Amino acid sequence: MKDIYLKQTYKYKKLYILTQNKLLYDFLLKMNEIVVIYCDKNNMKKDIKSLLDTDYIGFINTKNIYGDFYFEDLMIGRLYSNAEIIGKCSFYEINKSGSLNLVNENMDFRYVDNLDLDKCIIKKEILNCNKLEEIIKYIDNNEIDDIDYTYFSIDKNNLTKIK
Repeated sequence: MKDIYLKQTYKYKKLYILTQNKLLYDFLLKMNEIVVIYCDKNNMKKDIKSLLDTDYIGFINTKNIYGDFYFEDLMIGRLYSNAEIIGKCSFYEINKSGSLNLVNENMDFRYVDNLDLDKCIIKKEILNCNKLEEIIKYIDNNEIDDIDYTYFSIDKNNLTKIK
């Protein structure tokens, strides 16, 4: 995960890692450039705004291939849309046979009904009242199903999903 993060060209980034594993938490605390949040009973009840010091949140799925400009592309998308959630509805996918396919063709640069969590950034303020335990549920489901905000899909580049 740190490799994906370090490759990103967007310079105003910060890597947060959430873990319920105490040994991993203790190990990661020693690493530079990482903010580690231990998902214990105490933190799970905290609002996300008290745990994250950022304006936008993006989630990384280690099963995806993120191009170097992935987060930079999403952040630039803020400049030409008024959406609270900006992502990639259209993307490339490598299937089990190794073929590369385009998913959701013609969904570039348009407002859409939803986006997968691992393919977008979200204004933190729309999640501020959410507890960490709710955010974990969103991550597990790879979607935010109870938030009614504006979604904007930018181009399909810099993201490939491995099926």
